[in-house]
Amino acid sequence: MMDVLAHIRIFLDIADNGSLAAVARARRLAPSAVTASLRRLEEYVGARLALRSTRRLSLTPEGEQFARQCRELLLTLDDVIDQAGGDGPLKGVIRITSLSDFGRTRLWEVIDGFIAHHPAVRFDLSLSDDVTDLIKGGYDLGLRTGPLSDSRLKARLIMRGGRSVCAAPSYWAIHGKPDRPEDLASHNCLVLSRKGDPQSIWRFHDGSTLVSVNVSGDRTANDGALLRQWAISGAGVVLKTDYDVAADLQAGRLETALDAFKQDDINIYAVHAAGQNLSRRVQAFLDYLVDVC
Repeated sequence: MMDVLAHIRIFLDIADNGSLAAVARARRLAPSAVTASLRRLEEYVGARLALRSTRRLSLTPEGEQFARQCRELLLTLDDVIDQAGGDGPLKGVIRITSLSDFGRTRLWEVIDGFIAHHPAVRFDLSLSDDVTDLIKGGYDLGLRTGPLSDSRLKARLIMRGGRSVCAAPSYWAIHGKPDRPEDLASHNCLVLSRKGDPQSIWRFHDGSTLVSVNVSGDRTANDGALLRQWAISGAGVVLKTDYDVAADLQAGRLETALDAFKQDDINIYAVHAAGQNLSRRVQAFLDYLVDVC
């Protein structure tokens, strides 16, 4: 059975990479050893799990179903082993889905720090600005902005963050900085789009008055990091969370405007299934995330 588990883990790596050679390099195995592992697993289950071509490997329908069910079983097995370990070293996989910007600017180094303390823990990280179904996707944690709308989930505050209107100094030099939020209507604003729905209403607080501005520009994108790069290049104005542009502001790549008009904070929360008993490794990482952020 231990051999079967080893073959299953190699098979899941193959499913993720779509390449026998890539798995062999990552695991530091001979390509023939990976091929033999897949063949033995297929013989054991009595089904063809993958189709090999000269360029790429793809899973059969049986392989897709087998991979999906094995992921669920291995996550449960890892949790059982983790709980049985008592006060022993943390081990196993933590599957996380996170906002793209937070993953690229902050989460990556938090994961690095945690692995330095717990080298037997592995991470499977998925970055997306879309709201991913944690339960259906089999994720341990999701890093999201509030408020929380799914009653099946439980949230823990990770970080409070403001937002700022930014552009490159070169853009402000040509077009001038807006004096009031309404002035943004005449600027080229770079707009985040989620599932085809542009986030083109930017809201500001003028004292006790809420001011909503419908902005537009010559480009939208579903990737906040791309909008940030366009802003740095001088293409237009972007609305970004402060943690995402802190380094750019400090280096002078971006400059803020409308600082007197407060934006609603965008707080980051870690969410998980409400009825889920977190494994030791997930609970430890959640506590670490709160401490360092």
